[in-house]
Amino acid sequence: MISLKTTAVLVLALIGWSTVCPSQAQTNDEPRPLDPGKAIERELSAGQTHSYKINLSANQFARLLVEQQNFDVELVLGTPDGKQIVAFGNPDPSGLESVSWIATVSGSYQLQIRAATQNSAGKYDLRLEERRATTSGDKDRLAAEQLFLEAERLRLTDKPRALEKYQSALQLRHTLGDRFDEAVLLHAIGKLMATSSSPDTAQESYRQALALFQSATGEGWDGVFRNITFLYTVMGGKQKALDYLAEALPLVRALRNRRLEAVLLVGVAKIHNDLNQIEPSLERQQQALHLYRASGGRAGETITITNIGDADLTLAERQKAIQYLQQSLLLMRAVGDKSLEATVLFGIAYVYDLLDERQKALEYFEQALPLFRALNDRNSEAYILNFIGGFYSGLGEYEKALDYFEQALPLFRAVGDRNAEAYALLYTGALNCRLGQSAPCLNLHQQALPLFRAANDRFGEAQVLDSLGAMYLNAGEQQKAEEYWQQSLQLWQALRYRSGEANTLTSLAFLTEKRGQLEAALTQQRQALALHRLLGNRSGEADALYGLARVERGRGNLMEARTHVEAALVLIEAQRGQYTSLELRASFLATRQPVYSFQIDLLMQLHQQTPAQGFDGVALQASERARVRSLLELLSEARIDIRQGGDADLLDRERRLQQQLNAKEQARLQLSHRKANPDQSAAIEKELRALTAAYQEVQAQLRTRSPHYAALTQPQPLALSEIQQLLDADTMLLEYALGDERSYLWAVTTTSMKSFVLPKRAEIETAARIFY
Repeated sequence: MISLKTTAVLVLALIGWSTVCPSQAQTNDEPRPLDPGKAIERELSAGQTHSYKINLSANQFARLLVEQQNFDVELVLGTPDGKQIVAFGNPDPSGLESVSWIATVSGSYQLQIRAATQNSAGKYDLRLEERRATTSGDKDRLAAEQLFLEAERLRLTDKPRALEKYQSALQLRHTLGDRFDEAVLLHAIGKLMATSSSPDTAQESYRQALALFQSATGEGWDGVFRNITFLYTVMGGKQKALDYLAEALPLVRALRNRRLEAVLLVGVAKIHNDLNQIEPSLERQQQALHLYRASGGRAGETITITNIGDADLTLAERQKAIQYLQQSLLLMRAVGDKSLEATVLFGIAYVYDLLDERQKALEYFEQALPLFRALNDRNSEAYILNFIGGFYSGLGEYEKALDYFEQALPLFRAVGDRNAEAYALLYTGALNCRLGQSAPCLNLHQQALPLFRAANDRFGEAQVLDSLGAMYLNAGEQQKAEEYWQQSLQLWQALRYRSGEANTLTSLAFLTEKRGQLEAALTQQRQALALHRLLGNRSGEADALYGLARVERGRGNLMEARTHVEAALVLIEAQRGQYTSLELRASFLATRQPVYSFQIDLLMQLHQQTPAQGFDGVALQASERARVRSLLELLSEARIDIRQGGDADLLDRERRLQQQLNAKEQARLQLSHRKANPDQSAAIEKELRALTAAYQEVQAQLRTRSPHYAALTQPQPLALSEIQQLLDADTMLLEYALGDERSYLWAVTTTSMKSFVLPKRAEIETAARIFY
């Protein structure tokens, strides 16, 4: 089973360690004086402008620093006679904005600060860093600053030119001996090279930047801590980053800055989590949450709640995380912050996935995906593609899942995220196993395992070992399967990651059952069941209950087996109701057919033992439930037009997607009539799968929003007496259920029912093909 958890992915990493705290609307204020070294922290509402004045003598040098707290500000500087001399807006909405200039005349210079985008709001810190006599190097400082700004504006669209300007600015800073600014430039070059597939160059820049950051003095803002920690983690020294932040924490507490302390605690928690130290991570997150709430940092609170939801928590704790994230989403949309909106959507989707509500998770991931693409955040885009791939993999839609993982893999490589690349390799390899491609399956796992071990990612290592166990079991190599699963189980237990432990116990119990060791299998399934229930993992709980049912049948306890399988099917039916798309429901049920078939076969065995008890009629009802669309559901939907009263935009989108599907299908048919390039055929099949998925999702939304949808949800299967009432004297209903060991037929009239045992599915299908 492929797990969707990727430990390298915390929502925190998507937006940096900074917060936004929207305030009530205020009028534009009177200019306030700015004095050197005095920090000002203020909230800026949407549409508001803050004004300041700086008194300078002719030929004085001045430098301003503004720290943005996850919203982008624009700075406008004017001369004493009202002329604009600087308009500055760094495209990066986090970290420091810096403006330097040399006064040409004496007087009061005017500074205006406003949000760079309409409807955005947040907090910023401002200070006049320097006001002094101009020196010989100040013109070079101004030139370096301008080069840096130009490079920042080019880094997303023209990386070679951006790199050239960064390097020119770096040379000037180095000559001037401005160590902190030099470090900032090295850090920027490192990030640029990391996203340009030049990891070695990036690492060298990071190393140089790290040394300069550590030696820079007088810089107490959280941007420094964020950068140093980022550098350590990129270079693989997470423990060093943890040590650095541990030293910084008491210094920050001495400043009595609760928001900054919360930022550092979240950073410490993230590294603990990356090192698979779950308990200290949760402890730090809880401390940060308390500080954010005390200081009014709502977005920081949102991020922290999301991070806590990412941990191995109980059902109730995850449900609380969802409630808070939903409130935070409304807040982010109200202030118009697309970056945080995308992050919160990701967080909601992720926690829904942990709650096993996969349809809801998919909806939120699909809302977040275009936002991250618009922000050109390829790393986050890749993570979402990974999650969506996992969603379809869980439904048995392996080719569709493979499309998503194959889109994610080059994105992870492009941004230099080796850890996430390892997860994409793992998932792609596991899908190749599912599709029967044993050679690429093993090869991809062998590529992923050293990457996880090099990063000291024991969580990823445990997943690879777990997946290899499944691969060897499918190949019939039980001993190797057990060896890999035992290694995986030991890692999960060392990490105290209960979800992974429960899944591996279920796998081991299945293997133990196959070997005929029923008592041992019973113990393992009971252990797994207790863990799944604690975590609220309904699909895992259903797997364990089904395993218990198989074991009890093997022990001859048919009624105990019936109790367990029916409890499993209650959970499966609840999950089935999540899927409003008929196609997704069909895919989901295909993965669960063995459970339904087991129940039917078990009931028919009970019927053979006690024919007068009516178990064959109950088995017929179970057969109805096992169908994608039951008799009652077909009858209900035949009378209802789900498009009546439907959303006009959805109907229009459905029509356009249908036209695109028709055109693409026509193109596929034309290719099939001539010798097409295999790559062309593969590409068009991939496009067809994507269009089909989009079309099915629109239809699912139409069903959900239909005024008549309540009549279609959770239709109950008909009992024998209810089926008989639908028939007339001249009609007989024949219903078949094919099974791996044997199949069954029920013949129903208005007054009677007879059941028959038929050969197993393989024999019937072979005979049908011969006859056809």
